[in-house]
Amino acid sequence: MGFVIFYWIVTPILYLTNTWDSLYMPIQSRQVYDNMAQPYNVTRVLTDDVVFDEAAYNAYSPLFMTTCFAVYYGLSFATITAMFTHTSLYFRKQIMMQARRSLGEQPDIHARLMSVYPQVPDWWYLVLFVIMFALGVVSFEVWPTYLPMWAFVVALLITFTYVIPCGMIQAITNQQVGLNVMTELIVG
Repeated sequence: MGFVIFYWIVTPILYLTNTWDSLYMPIQSRQVYDNMAQPYNVTRVLTDDVVFDEAAYNAYSPLFMTTCFAVYYGLSFATITAMFTHTSLYFRKQIMMQARRSLGEQPDIHARLMSVYPQVPDWWYLVLFVIMFALGVVSFEVWPTYLPMWAFVVALLITFTYVIPCGMIQAITNQQVGLNVMTELIVG
């Protein structure tokens, strides 16, 4: 029903009313366009070191998205918000109960099946995290990725925040919610 409402009704209305200058572009395309309705040439707004050049961007053109692409992005933000809200409202007690249960090791069926294998010490996970974090920092400090340290930490925080809601939604519905739109918004 949502597909019919948003893509068969809302999108054509937005397109035909020329919202976001949509009549100059196709109604549906994954490509972004410049102010002359041509595919956006990203190399015109980058320096030779592949760094964003704001002056070149202002001289060239802002990005224009097709109507379907813009609706897709809006629905993606709504989905991410709804996923976090739904998980918090409806599964908060189960998440907290399971977190407390795992600390007390009250065995469920999975814990009983895994009990025949030796337990991995918790410090292994901490050591592995520290090593991977250090390798991540080294990779963007040694090579010219222009990724600031704060962006790396923000990426990790997004992952830690959404791993349980995304995992629960995928386990219950077999539908995967992508966080790419949020990360694309953060990086600009």
